[in-house]
Amino acid sequence: MTSDIKGQVGYTNESMRMLESKEGQLNAIFVCFGSTAQHSQFLEAALGEFLMVYNKIFRKSLTLNDLEAIGTRLGKKR
Repeated sequence: MTSDIKGQVGYTNESMRMLESKEGQLNAIFVCFGSTAQHSQFLEAALGEFLMVYNKIFRKSLTLNDLEAIGTRLGKKR
């Protein structure tokens, strides 16, 4: 991707030509999957760190019911 003077992000002509082929489309899928997997690992590590800090602060381990309750509350806020 490139950015113009106004700070808008766009795609190069070469990138767009690559998406016209099946190989280019497969490469784009693999790139997106790789990025998703990497971000999932970051989220997993951050969640693990959060739970460790939570346990130190409150000296209490979260149960599955606690996590489900938190998820329900977060779902209602959306």
